[in-house]
Amino acid sequence: MARYEQHTIEVVVDRLVMRDGIERRLTDSMETALQLAEGVAQIELVPGKDAPDDAEAELLTFSEKLSRPSDGKSFDELAPRNFSFNSPYGACSACDGLGTIFEVDPELVVPDPELSVSDGALAPWASGHAKYFHRLLETVCAEFDIDPASIRSSPCPRSSRSCFCTASPKANGSRSSSATATGAPVPTRPSTRG
Repeated sequence: MARYEQHTIEVVVDRLVMRDGIERRLTDSMETALQLAEGVAQIELVPGKDAPDDAEAELLTFSEKLSRPSDGKSFDELAPRNFSFNSPYGACSACDGLGTIFEVDPELVVPDPELSVSDGALAPWASGHAKYFHRLLETVCAEFDIDPASIRSSPCPRSSRSCFCTASPKANGSRSSSATATGAPVPTRPSTRG
């Protein structure tokens, strides 16, 4: 073997036939393999005599280290806090441990796609009470070169629609703006993510 190259050396520790009563021998063999290989061992499941001709061997890799040998991804040592939805360490990053995510429902925001923006197509801001939101819509339309009197939701270009439904500051792809619908009451529906 070349002295300055890395080599993979594999050692066969045991060969077992799958049957009842091999648990202790399998455990001893795995412990020996993990000690020899510094915490990483493999088990090769070879098809039996009665297996189909095209059956292939399956290789299972086990590691005592806190990482996946297949891609090298590592993780912290498990602790009780990892299993608590009430802790930021164990909470789902998508729903913050609550089990539901609030998303904008375009059908609730624009119930009548035939109305123009200036005619009240955006239901949350269609009432005449909220002058702030009317000014906000005017500002967004001006920033993205959208005519609020002529634009309708159904034939509306996707880039303009994303400006209103997702509050995307780069809806047209050409300009960046701070004039988005942030903070406005938008109808949402909770969705459960598994």
